Amino acid sequence: MNAPERRPLQLSDLARLQLVSDPQISPDGLQVAFVVETLDLEANEVRSRIWIVDVDGDGIPRPLTAGEKQDGEPRWSPNGQMLAFVSNRGGTRQIWLLSPGAAEPRQLTDHPVGAHEPVWSPDGSRLAFLALGPDRAGEPVIPEEKDERKRLIRVREHRHKLDGRGFFGAMREHVWVIPVAGGPARQVTDGPYDDASPSWSPDGALIAFVSDRSAERDRRYGGGAVHLVDVGTRDVRRLTAEGGRAAHPSWSPGGRWIAYVGSELADDAAPSQTHLWIVNVDGKGARCLTSGLDRSVGQRPGGYLTPSPPAWTREGAVLLYLLGDGPATHFYRLSEIGRVALTSGRQVVHSFSVDRAVRRAALLISDPVTPPEIWLWEGADLGDPTVEPGLPTRLVSPLLAGQGVAKSESPAAREPPAPTLRQITTLNAPLLSEVALGHPENLRIGRPDGAIVDGWLLRPTVPVRGRLPLILSVHGGPHNYFGHTFSFDHQLLAASGFAVLYGNPRGSGGYSEAFARAVCEDWGGEDFADLMALLDHVIERADPPIDRRRLGITGSSYGGFMTCWAITQTDRFAAAVAGACISNLISFFGTSDIGASWGVREFGGTPHERRSWYLERSPLSHVERIKTPLLLYHGEADLRCPIEQSEQMFTALHHLGKTVELLRVPGESHAVLNGSPAHRIEVRRAILDWFRSYL
Repeated sequence: MNAPERRPLQLSDLARLQLVSDPQISPDGLQVAFVVETLDLEANEVRSRIWIVDVDGDGIPRPLTAGEKQDGEPRWSPNGQMLAFVSNRGGTRQIWLLSPGAAEPRQLTDHPVGAHEPVWSPDGSRLAFLALGPDRAGEPVIPEEKDERKRLIRVREHRHKLDGRGFFGAMREHVWVIPVAGGPARQVTDGPYDDASPSWSPDGALIAFVSDRSAERDRRYGGGAVHLVDVGTRDVRRLTAEGGRAAHPSWSPGGRWIAYVGSELADDAAPSQTHLWIVNVDGKGARCLTSGLDRSVGQRPGGYLTPSPPAWTREGAVLLYLLGDGPATHFYRLSEIGRVALTSGRQVVHSFSVDRAVRRAALLISDPVTPPEIWLWEGADLGDPTVEPGLPTRLVSPLLAGQGVAKSESPAAREPPAPTLRQITTLNAPLLSEVALGHPENLRIGRPDGAIVDGWLLRPTVPVRGRLPLILSVHGGPHNYFGHTFSFDHQLLAASGFAVLYGNPRGSGGYSEAFARAVCEDWGGEDFADLMALLDHVIERADPPIDRRRLGITGSSYGGFMTCWAITQTDRFAAAVAGACISNLISFFGTSDIGASWGVREFGGTPHERRSWYLERSPLSHVERIKTPLLLYHGEADLRCPIEQSEQMFTALHHLGKTVELLRVPGESHAVLNGSPAHRIEVRRAILDWFRSYL
C-alpha cells in the first residue's frame, strides 16, 4: 500500500507537540527519567509530567507522575531506588519523593515560598535545594505580600528585578539542606546574594555553589565565582576568582578537584567564550582545559549554556561535556589524549546525564525536522583505572595546545571503543508521520572582510505558484544563534506558503570570540549588513525564484530590535513583525532588568557618555523613514525588554499615520511565545494573519 500523503503543519499542531527535556539516567544505567510538557487548551494550562523508559526492557516510555500541574527536575537517589522531583501540585513549587514502583509521591519540603533544584547527598540521606531565604540564616522566611494595594518595594540596587521572577523582596536564593527521612530544612548559605548550582562533595561535608558576592555585583550581569560551604558550620570560602563567571561545579570522584564552566570575564564585560576549567579544592591550580579552543563549551543553538554539569568518570581521568561548532553541538570526551567527539552530524545535543559506571549516557537530541527526543549513548568505561584521580597536568597539556587528539606518554592511554547511539523515545512520531516538514538548505557566504556567515533557506512545504514570498527571521541575543534544531515557527511559516531565511550574523554565539564581539557597539551595523547579504544571496540564486515584492522580516528581543531597525534602513520589506522589541536604547538602559550592566558592554558606555550613539542606533530615532506595515507584540510583564519599548514605537508610528498595530499580551514575560496555551496560539495566529495580509 502507498503511504498516506502528508499534510501541511497547522497552528493547532502546537498543542500536539510533546516537549521532551531533562533526561536523567539511573545510576545503574537501566532507566531514564525525563520531563514531557504538553498544552491543555481547554483549561489553558501548561502541563508537565515525569516520564520513564526502561533502556533494556520493552523500551516503551510511560508517565511516572499523573499530576495535573507541573512536575519537573527529576533526580535519582544514589542507590537508584527513589526520584526527587519538583511539583507545584500543592500550589507552590516543592520537592517531592517517589519510588518508581510506588503509587503516590511524598512531599518532602514545605518551604513558605517554594523550593527547586534538588541535589542528593552522596549517601542519599539528605537533599540540598535552592529556595528564597533571609540575609541571616535562622531568621523566619516571610512570604512576600501578594496584595499589590499593600505591598511596597524599596529599591536600593539596580539588580532588584528579573524577567520571569519579578521584583525582588527582602530575600535571595540560598542553599538549603533537608533530611530525606523528614524533618526541618536548614538554610546553609545567607547574605544579600543569590546562590546557584549546589553540588555535594563526595564525602558529603561540603557543597560547592556559584554566587557573585563581590562588591561590584550590582553593576554586573552574569558574574559569579565557585564557593564552598561547610554543611555543618555554614562557613563559606571562595574558590575561584571574582570578576569572571562560573556555572555548574562538578566534583571529581576523589573530591580533590572541581570542574566548572566559565570565563575570566563576567557577561557584562564582554561576550567572552565559556571554557571548561578545573580547580583544586584548596583553590589552587585553577586551569582552563579548553583555552586553545576559540569556541564556547556547553553552548547550544537557541538555549545558550546547557543545564547539564560536566561529568567525571569514576577514576577522574576523563570529563564528558558538550562542545559546539557553529550550528551543531555534540557530546565530547575531554581527556589526556585530547578531544574526541562521541556524536556527530547535523544535530544538537541539548543536555545529558551519565550513569555511575560511565558506560551509558542519556542525551537530549534534536535536528531540523525532529523535536528533542531521548537517545542512549553506550560505550566501554572511558576511565583509566591505572591513573590516579586528579590528573590535571596530563588532562590539560594536549588541550592547551588546541589539538584534536594528542599522543600521550601514559602506556595505558587508549582510544575508546566505537560507541553506539540509539533513539529510545519517539513521543512525537505520530505527529511527524502526518505532517510534511521542510529540510533547510545550508548556506555559507563570505563577507568583504573575510568573515563567513551561516544561513539556511527553508522552502514552502505547500505548493506555491510563481515566485516565492520570503520571510527573514532574526534570532535574539544578539549572542544567541540558529542551528541544526527543530523550529516549529519556521516550519509553520513554510507550511503557510512562505520561504523562510534565517542565519547567524555578526554577534551570534557558537563561533569565534571575535565574531561574537563584533556586534558590540555596532548594533545595526555589520550585523544588519550580514543579514542583507544573506537575503541578496538567496534572491539572486534561489530556485524557484524569490518574489522581491513580497519580503517580510520578523524576530523577537534583539530580533525585534533588528526588525524595527531594518525597516528604518530599507523599504524592501512589505511586512514586518517585531516581538518584545528594543526601539529606544536610552530607555532600555534604564528600564530593563539587565539594561544598566549589560548595556554598557553592548553599547560601549552609558547614555550620558554616548548619547549621540544611543540616539543614532535607536530605531525610534528614524521612525519617519518607515513605510513597512509593522505588527508589534509584547508581554505586559516583560522585565527584560519592557513593553514601553513597543509602546514608544507604536505611538510614534501611529502619530505619523503609519500602518502599525500593537498586540499587548497580559501577564506574559519576555518569552511571550512560551506563555499560556491561549497566548501561544493567538499570538502566532496574529503573526500569520499579518504576513498573509501583506505578503
